[in-house]
Amino acid sequence: VDRAAVAEANAEAAAAASAAAAAAAEHASAAAVASEARAMTAEARCEALEVELGDLKQELSTAAAGGRNELSAIERKKRAKRSRRNASEGERKRKAVADDEHDEMNDDHDGDE
Repeated sequence: VDRAAVAEANAEAAAAASAAAAAAAEHASAAAVASEARAMTAEARCEALEVELGDLKQELSTAAAGGRNELSAIERKKRAKRSRRNASEGERKRKAVADDEHDEMNDDHDGDE
């Protein structure tokens, strides 16, 4: 066995192993960079979603306030209509009472003659 050939083969094997280790380290480094990029992308997307959620909450709050205002306006209109109706009914009743009193006075006056 040629010791020089064995040493040369061992040196070539060691060089190949070293090159493989360097390639594996480079691959791991690239994978780590890609993973970090994905994490940063996910974090940015999360932040964008949080902003979007805040906007949607504000929209919902604004819409709810608008709905409450609209409902209040409808209720005010109903109360005003009811109030006008009650007032006109009261006026009719007062007029009817006044007419009755007027009729009674006429009847009394007719009875005097």
